[in-house]
Amino acid sequence: MFESLDKYIAFLPIIFLSLTFTLFATPLIMDIAKRIGAVAKPKHLRDESERGFSTHIHDGIIPKLGFVPVVLPILFLAPFFFHIDFQIAVIFLCLVILFIFGVLDDKYNLPGTVQFAVLSFCCFAVIFSGINISEANNPFTGSFLNFDRGRVVIQMFGEIVTYNLLSVVVSFFWMMIVINAINWNDGVDGVLNGNIAIASLIILLVSIREVNLVTGVISALLLGSNLGLLRYNFYPAKIFNSYGGQISGFLIAVLSILVQVKLSIAAMIILIPLLDFAWVLLGRIRRVKPRSLKQLFSILNISDTTHLHHRLLALGYGKRRVAFLEYVATLFAGVIAMILSGLELTSVFFGSILIVLLIFIFLDRIIARKNKEKE
Repeated sequence: MFESLDKYIAFLPIIFLSLTFTLFATPLIMDIAKRIGAVAKPKHLRDESERGFSTHIHDGIIPKLGFVPVVLPILFLAPFFFHIDFQIAVIFLCLVILFIFGVLDDKYNLPGTVQFAVLSFCCFAVIFSGINISEANNPFTGSFLNFDRGRVVIQMFGEIVTYNLLSVVVSFFWMMIVINAINWNDGVDGVLNGNIAIASLIILLVSIREVNLVTGVISALLLGSNLGLLRYNFYPAKIFNSYGGQISGFLIAVLSILVQVKLSIAAMIILIPLLDFAWVLLGRIRRVKPRSLKQLFSILNISDTTHLHHRLLALGYGKRRVAFLEYVATLFAGVIAMILSGLELTSVFFGSILIVLLIFIFLDRIIARKNKEKE
């Protein structure tokens, strides 16, 4: 019993190191952000053409670069705990690229198309390094769907490399969906960091059970750094994550593949952000009715107030209560994911999705009724 407990206790110093690093580094990052002008202005000081104009609900000038004290512990501390092989080197290289681009984006507010291009490059780099989804459990039959289809042989650096196109496509879409779902979750102070901390904790527990040191260490560092930043990002926020949603989403997507959890279980870990992403995306498609692939991609950069946190705020809930409600929902989904990870109880998985969707519909009906009453 105590031997198995020791496996979990061994990761506590890693979490503590990351948390401490972020707690002490964040005030310095806040000062740097103000000096270089990487700040978020309130709505009345922003230009209507700026990205996210309609969704900014904060007052005052708040420094950005919140992702910096989250990423730095991973880049600096992780190499001390495990060997860096080719795949891990590619992940770290992509983290550095996203880190640099994040600083530039927070400073210059770069176009969404550039964001998409950088994220796509990093996703494909990870996939072509060999980190991809080769199969997934079929929730309807209990069998497995094999994605090893469309084999392509490429000669690279004098070596012959084989890729499966279907696996590449599935892996890419999974990563981009997770990245955007988690990024869109960053709308109320503290929500993103709390949810990422919960998701990291679940992945850490699965990693320990599966004896996966790499994902265990990275998820432990991600857990600690997000808890540390929560000290400054919880309402009223003193610093914003900004590009942290994309970077954390990228890490969660990669970790879920590396630790080799079932896709349905990985989806359960971030069920609330995923369903919120799907709900908002379908709503935008219904309103915009895109007629081309370009218009479809442009939907990702639309700013609106249809996210779950916006609907809860519209019902009169305060920002702190909204954050706690989302923490509880994410933690509940994560615990269910842990329970189901060794089972084939897919009916519970679909039942959970149905319940959350019904809650979304219920909230929309209440908000619509309140708006009619105001009129």
